[in-house]
Amino acid sequence: RGTSAATFPALLLGPPTATSALVVLGRAEVRWAQGIAVVALGGIAAGWIWVARQLLTPGRFGAVFKSAESTDVKRTKKKSHHADDGCWRGFTTWLGSRGDWRDHRAHPGFITRHALLFADYRGDVRFARHFLLFEVAVSYILVLLVALSTAGFGSKGNCAALAYVTLFVLLGHTVAVFRVAPFASGFLFLINALFSLGQLASGVLGVLGQLTDHEGTIATLNAASIAIAYGILLVSLALAAWDVYQFVRTVVPRAVAGVKRIVAYGGDGHDDDAASPVNETFTALLNGDGGDPAPLLIPPSQEASS
Repeated sequence: RGTSAATFPALLLGPPTATSALVVLGRAEVRWAQGIAVVALGGIAAGWIWVARQLLTPGRFGAVFKSAESTDVKRTKKKSHHADDGCWRGFTTWLGSRGDWRDHRAHPGFITRHALLFADYRGDVRFARHFLLFEVAVSYILVLLVALSTAGFGSKGNCAALAYVTLFVLLGHTVAVFRVAPFASGFLFLINALFSLGQLASGVLGVLGQLTDHEGTIATLNAASIAIAYGILLVSLALAAWDVYQFVRTVVPRAVAGVKRIVAYGGDGHDDDAASPVNETFTALLNGDGGDPAPLLIPPSQEASS
């Protein structure tokens, strides 16, 4: 519902759509095709500008982050089979949630509408709540670099320059991940840090591929870069499948409860004191009862050489 329903499609389809549109602008000779590309780019830009306003404007952002380290400890003790092992308990506590987001009293329903814009991030660290915008910016910088490499920048010198810029961008992302540590749980930080390091390694391979003309070495570097990309993809799919399972496990019982309310009370299915099943669901997910959401990924970098 609201922004939450459009977040995943925007993150998944936006970068490849922008890449295609930029390539069309650079290479197509048909005016109507270029017009469609301009409209697509304008729509993507307008959408993310709107998101930025929601996250950056104090009067518009209607959620409050409640840090709950003591809750993490209690939750870890309850779930862990090694509650007496101090090292294990400390590690599982670190992996757990740093707190939860709640609606501001002046903005009821804000989490239901916009949770996926900030649910992966914590709100008690500077810049953490806005980290999605940084990751989106990095994604579209990489999109621009891919489009440039495709649309006529194919010479050896240009490919080398693009490889160095790509490496610099990926290095900046990795530094930001470790410096800000913006994620709402240690688990999300661990996964995103590994992904960012993997992408940085791919960027290093890309630069190394520009420093040699030996075909065998280039092929090996390309294969290693592709292996990293596939590894990130497979882990992401596994995490996404787990999140779907957790979400269904949370939603189905609440949907059944809603049907029972309809049968019991008639009308809209709940009495005056009953809570909204939708808000209950998002509250459960954000509190960690439905599992950590899948980490946000930046599209893998270019292959090791153009």
